[in-house]
Amino acid sequence: MRISIRWKLLATYLYIVGLAVALLGGYLARRLRADFVSELRTTLERETSLIASAETALFEAFLPDREAQRSRDGGQAARRRADKQCRLAARSTQARVTFIGVDGVVLADSKAKASAMENHAGRPEIAAALEGSLGVEERPSATLGYSFLYVAVPVLGNTSKAPVGVVRLALSLAQVDRLVGGVARASAITVVALLLLAVPLGVFWSRRLSAPLERMVALTREVADGNLNAKVHWHSTDEVGELAAGLNNMTGRLRETYAELEEQNRMFETVLARLQAGVIIADEKGKLTLANGAAASMLGLELQSA
Repeated sequence: MRISIRWKLLATYLYIVGLAVALLGGYLARRLRADFVSELRTTLERETSLIASAETALFEAFLPDREAQRSRDGGQAARRRADKQCRLAARSTQARVTFIGVDGVVLADSKAKASAMENHAGRPEIAAALEGSLGVEERPSATLGYSFLYVAVPVLGNTSKAPVGVVRLALSLAQVDRLVGGVARASAITVVALLLLAVPLGVFWSRRLSAPLERMVALTREVADGNLNAKVHWHSTDEVGELAAGLNNMTGRLRETYAELEEQNRMFETVLARLQAGVIIADEKGKLTLANGAAASMLGLELQSA
């Protein structure tokens, strides 16, 4: 199946437009998500640090050397206070708040019962905070199916300045992902819309670019059929215009050369006819191809007029 250059140009044009818009949309979606997550991280870091600095005394009450004090009521008063402060922090930050002791045991959580939660010492963000640095981690929830951003800050003791616990804030990224998904869908719709709008422009430019080439192809066919007077009527200052002018010049030279050959042939026939001596010309197989009048009279041949 033969596909004309016009449709090849149109297909290439639409492919480039669609690819460019799709890549731009994908880049913007990823950049938008990264910016949102960065902003959320900054906010969580600030709020987590404020909570950690305000709850030093609460965490120190859970240190191993305070076991004697907690044994009076089984540590229930300290845990009730931790639950209360944890839920207050969650309401003010609109995030999930978790208090973790120096041994990784969950002391309080704003969304779940602390005693039912596993030890958090192995969580990357908690491990970093227990070493005295900021812990940040983004990972999907195994139960909810969408990502959370976790920020953990060490709670430093009043005297030792060593970590006495960890405050962790967790925020769902589901809304961010929905927003980014909306941007991706909008980008896909934009790609389709731009392709539809680009079709008329693509058709125009493909015709504009292919028209001179189609005329040049038509010229070569006419010249091959013997029409040496054919020309390409295309005037431009670019390479296409130069090519059109070159083809016209080539056709003109062929026409001049052909005219010169015809004139030389007529002169040769005239001279040959006026010779008194007989002249014959044969091919490589000995077949007679040309004879003048004198040779025809000698050999009794009948000349055929051209």
